Amino acid sequence: MKQRKAPLILLASAVAGLGVFAGANATVGKQQSAPTTVTVTEGSPSTFSLKASRSVVPTGRVTFKIANAGTITHEVAVIRTSYRADSLPGPRTKVSESGNVGESGEVAGRGSKTFTVTLKRGHYALICNLTGHYTGGMHIDLTVR
Repeated sequence: MKQRKAPLILLASAVAGLGVFAGANATVGKQQSAPTTVTVTEGSPSTFSLKASRSVVPTGRVTFKIANAGTITHEVAVIRTSYRADSLPGPRTKVSESGNVGESGEVAGRGSKTFTVTLKRGHYALICNLTGHYTGGMHIDLTVR
């Protein structure tokens, strides 16, 4: 009997080893590249200023690093839209966020936040949609290629 167990143990070890090897290959194929980073500065040089470090990014994961250099609260919403950032529909004091794919939430004066979203090819608007801020000029276009 001892002679029969040895080949079975050897066979089981070989099968288990193939499973681990195959699993390792599957994991390597699923690795994602690091996200593209866009730094967004709000409130500088003026209260209702909104600037981004990039206006074009590749498709995929994008990390937005928000820095509020001003003294009042702002936000950044990422809106997928066919409209230019300065022409979004809705009342000018607070525009429609239809197509919102992610946002920072409120960022206190002198504060910062980071968030990551996955973006498809197309046009996006980065806006601060707190009452009156969009009208004040807090909107920029972002193209994803």
